[in-house]
Amino acid sequence: NRGGFNGGHIGGRGGKKKFDKSNIQCYNFQKYGHFADECWTKKDSQGDEAKIAKQDDGDDHVMLMVTTKEDLNCGSEWYLDSGCSTHMTGIRDWFSSFNQSHKNKVKFANDSTLNAEG
Repeated sequence: NRGGFNGGHIGGRGGKKKFDKSNIQCYNFQKYGHFADECWTKKDSQGDEAKIAKQDDGDDHVMLMVTTKEDLNCGSEWYLDSGCSTHMTGIRDWFSSFNQSHKNKVKFANDSTLNAEG
């Protein structure tokens, strides 16, 4: 129930009146005329988003900092997302600590999967 909105009509004296959604903006894709939960283009259909979820059950604070010399061509790249909970690389030596017993399967937006550890 959104602030007294019920079933597409606003109640009151003199009968029922259709709720005008023309000024309502969906926060998924900023389109007008509907709420996000009614969106015909769901957020999940974005093909360029990774679909990884991890529950944070601690108050640990972690910082990741990577530096390289500008002229160094190491042939490997990191892709960092400041909003993500996990970062990955294929070069184990780049980690200062590594726990091999942690094993996960990572699923990417294109439905490919990768076994990950650490």
